[in-house]
Amino acid sequence: MDASHANPRLAFEGEGWVAYTPPNKRFATRLHVSYKPTPGRWVVDAVQFADFRVTARDLRDFPLGKIEVWVNQLAQQGLVDMIDAKRPELSDTPHFAITEGTATWAPKLPSAPAKGPKGDEFYRFVGEVYGKAAVVSTRPAAELAKVWGVPATTVHRWIREARRRGHLRPAEPGRRG
Repeated sequence: MDASHANPRLAFEGEGWVAYTPPNKRFATRLHVSYKPTPGRWVVDAVQFADFRVTARDLRDFPLGKIEVWVNQLAQQGLVDMIDAKRPELSDTPHFAITEGTATWAPKLPSAPAKGPKGDEFYRFVGEVYGKAAVVSTRPAAELAKVWGVPATTVHRWIREARRRGHLRPAEPGRRG
C-alpha cells in the first residue's frame, strides 16, 4: 500500500483479522474481530500496532469505533466474510477504501406530518431502519439524526414510539437496539 491513498483502507485477512491503514499512510494496524450475539455485531477484541512507536496521541486518535462500524457495514452488505476473507474466487486479500461521511446506508425518511401523529407505517419504518442501524453503528440514533436532518432527541422519541407500537423489541439497559 502506498502513501497516495487519501482514504482509510481495510484489508480482510481471514480468521477475523482486519488490517487498517490510516489516510495517507503506508503502515497498517491489525485488529481481530469476533461476532458477539450480544450486542449482535462484530466487535474488536484485539489490536496489534507494529513497526512504529505507539504514543498516547496514536491511541487517542485511533478510530476504533469507526472501524467497527465499517466492518459491520461491509459484513452486513455481504461484501466480506469475516472468518474466511480469502475466498477461493479472490486472487488477493480483499481491500476496501472507506469514504468518510454520513451513514449512506440509511434510506431516506418517508414523508410524515411535521407535528402530531405520524401513523403506524412511519413508526414501522423507523423501527426497521433503527434495528438495522443498531447492528452496524455504535451510535445509531445520532447517525440517523444526521442523515435525516433532525435532532437526535427527535429520533429517540420516534424509537420510543416504535417500541411502544411493537415495531422494535423492548429496550434492555446497557444495550443498543
